[in-house]
Amino acid sequence: MGKVVAICHSRPDGDAIGSLLGWHWICQSYGIDSLPMCPDPIPDYLGFLPGTESLFVFNPTDQNPAELLLNEAGLIVLLDFSRRNRCGDELSALLAKANCPVWCIDHHPEPESFDALFHDTSASSTSELVVRLTSEPCTPQAAMCLMAGLLTDTGRFQFATSPATFQAASILLNSDMDYRCLTDRLFEQESLQTLRLRGHILKDKLIQSPDLPIAWIELSFQDSKSLNLKSGATEGWVNFGLAIEGNQASFLLHEKEEGITRISFRSKNQVEVNRFAEKYFQGGGHKYAAGGRFEGNSAAALQFLLERVHELF
Repeated sequence: MGKVVAICHSRPDGDAIGSLLGWHWICQSYGIDSLPMCPDPIPDYLGFLPGTESLFVFNPTDQNPAELLLNEAGLIVLLDFSRRNRCGDELSALLAKANCPVWCIDHHPEPESFDALFHDTSASSTSELVVRLTSEPCTPQAAMCLMAGLLTDTGRFQFATSPATFQAASILLNSDMDYRCLTDRLFEQESLQTLRLRGHILKDKLIQSPDLPIAWIELSFQDSKSLNLKSGATEGWVNFGLAIEGNQASFLLHEKEEGITRISFRSKNQVEVNRFAEKYFQGGGHKYAAGGRFEGNSAAALQFLLERVHELF
């Protein structure tokens, strides 16, 4: 077998990077030549994970290196996405021309077909699925990355968990990984500027509906520029509205690129947001955690959402 190229989805989160790097370390432990490939730069808050220096970040303006790597691969493994376009139009086009088997490991609903598919929507995360696939204890490096995926996709084991989730966590903890270091870096180390930014968002940007058990944060393109929001800066902000007593859904609308608004959906108490995201916002995801996009500015996206959000109830 030639080099194994593993790819995560665009705009990667903790589970995407955690499962990608965890898979890479597992391959290395078996003596398998592995390359982790990411469609976008890694978010700053995940930069401490072991193996980030090995990441190949796709450059859409210079696709030749990625095309060469995919053409030379003996196997391609997609992690944390099961629809090829979720790695971006340019990279998915190169993926379509690959002449080797393509495997997929994912927990999102409605996967496409692949040469091999390890898929379970009941899993908390793709990192959990990678742990299930291993037959031996992980190295500390692999365990650190995979535990990061577990922690971030479950909100520190608050949701989407099952006995299998905690079994996976137990396997990872038995690897001698430094769990306290991981949680400290993920959740307890923030700059003073980041903390002040969070305070500003909570004070001035978090809006509670007067009529429905929902809240939202709207960030315009101008907000994004003036606040200097970097990749990963808004991670977890959508949960602020869901933490308000009595609320059942929360939305984060972020116009990262002018005229294109990305939307995160979170919900609980049987309010399912994935179909809503798919129906109106070219998106989808899990019942209680989904994403989508709107072709327009954040104000127009918010108006469009509020005109239809009653359907969730």
